[in-house]
Amino acid sequence: MNRTFSLLLLAVALLGGPLHTRAQVTFGPRVGVNLANVAVELKEGEEPKTRMLPGGQFGLMLNARFGKLAIQPAILYSQKGYRTDDDRTVRFTDTTFGKGAEIVRTTEISGNVKSRLRLEYVEIPVNLVYTTGGDQGFQVLAGPYVGFGIGGKFKVDAYDQTVAVTTSVDGGPAVTQTSTTKIKEQSMDAEFKGDVKKGDPGDKIFINTPDFGVNLGLGYLVNNFQVQALYGLGLSNLIPKTEGKKPDNKLQNRVIQVTLGYLFGGE
Repeated sequence: MNRTFSLLLLAVALLGGPLHTRAQVTFGPRVGVNLANVAVELKEGEEPKTRMLPGGQFGLMLNARFGKLAIQPAILYSQKGYRTDDDRTVRFTDTTFGKGAEIVRTTEISGNVKSRLRLEYVEIPVNLVYTTGGDQGFQVLAGPYVGFGIGGKFKVDAYDQTVAVTTSVDGGPAVTQTSTTKIKEQSMDAEFKGDVKKGDPGDKIFINTPDFGVNLGLGYLVNNFQVQALYGLGLSNLIPKTEGKKPDNKLQNRVIQVTLGYLFGGE
């Protein structure tokens, strides 16, 4: 992360030399739509099927242009997260012995689980932007970002959970008993911290902070209006440590961003 910032600052410094450091500085608002998701990596078990969660972003940006190249930092309120709409089935079998008989019992638990994790950040991206025409034209941009969590909520919708227990004695006919339970809607606030302790409250979902990564994108600048499409590649693990121990699993932000900005100032 530090290396990325250093390279970015070096590029700006090298640009500033030939141009006598005379940057044209403009600034203005930026608003956009986020299509947020996550990349999941589990050490064991089946990875859940996550889906995009629409969100928003807004804030202020600054554009310091050196010819066709510019450095463009911003400070934004940005929503991230993911959602699921997944049919989940868990099946396990156990064998016991009672009164000389072998009893094989298979339990299957299934249900359609809909959930949403909405995360809210104050995010600071710093992009290096190349504009084909200098003050207007097509753009190519890339740069790091860091986000500090300020709020969020995890919500699971109410759903029916079906439990089917199939029992067979000494290889005889299998008998299945089925029951259905209504699972109530659940909601937990998100709390951002890097290390979870045993005494922390159990009614919260803990998210590691800060979130950092890289933005890559394309855009177009005309008449001070700037439209950009970016992909945010999160590099930090959203799962915090537990009592100082690093997590076995990994969860990382992935965000498609479509933004509109307007730049004031300049010549």
